[in-house]
Amino acid sequence: MNSSGVLVVFSGPSGSGKGTVLAQYFAAHPEAAFSVSATTRAPRPGEVDGVNYHFVSRERFEEMISQGEVLEYTQYGGNYYGSPAGPIREALEQGREAGEDPTGKDASVAAAYEAIRTIPGFGEIDPKAVGFGSTIYANKPGDGSAREQAASCQRVVGAWANIAQEYATKRYRSNCINWGIVPFLTQDKDALSKGCYVFVPHVREAILSGNEAIKAYVIREGQVKEITLSIGGLTPDEKKVIAAGCLINYYRD
Repeated sequence: MNSSGVLVVFSGPSGSGKGTVLAQYFAAHPEAAFSVSATTRAPRPGEVDGVNYHFVSRERFEEMISQGEVLEYTQYGGNYYGSPAGPIREALEQGREAGEDPTGKDASVAAAYEAIRTIPGFGEIDPKAVGFGSTIYANKPGDGSAREQAASCQRVVGAWANIAQEYATKRYRSNCINWGIVPFLTQDKDALSKGCYVFVPHVREAILSGNEAIKAYVIREGQVKEITLSIGGLTPDEKKVIAAGCLINYYRD
């Protein structure tokens, strides 16, 4: 596989030998990443959650659809099947860290960078030099009503930030920081929508410098909108934890 990357889909009816072909493919291409699909059907004997499928409730799957957390999905036999976006986009970031160009793997990412290049000062931006992660955008996250919003769970699927009107508890915000998730605030409740991208240039420097206002850009359908984010008060150690990537890295360094 070349550095631009390709998405390979193996499709066939049950019992057609997909597993055999996949085993041979991954033996020949150890650099390839496997995306585990999500489904609302019940596990069959011997199937393992997170290995064969991510087994979720119908309510959770529909929530994933509404929040743009599924790249593609279908219904078959009364159940949903689809590809969670988080692991695939996390693979993009892992590839970027290895020197690959993420725009060659996802058309929506390529379109987002084309829009970013229209921003004054970023016409020559190199996608390989820009970190790539997911985010949650909510009015007041951390109130305990959504278990999937736990900071540790978000980090597993590549979360780099939360963007909120406010945070329900100091403990939730602290958990985000300890996992290296930036707890952004915004006063513009209509700033973001499902499926958009948020470009925050020089964010590490802004955090370490204690900037009260951080300039960011929302990319939606090829259009760019400038917004202002903030983080609120951070202690010197909290700034260093975020810059290090998480609390473990902070103590290791």
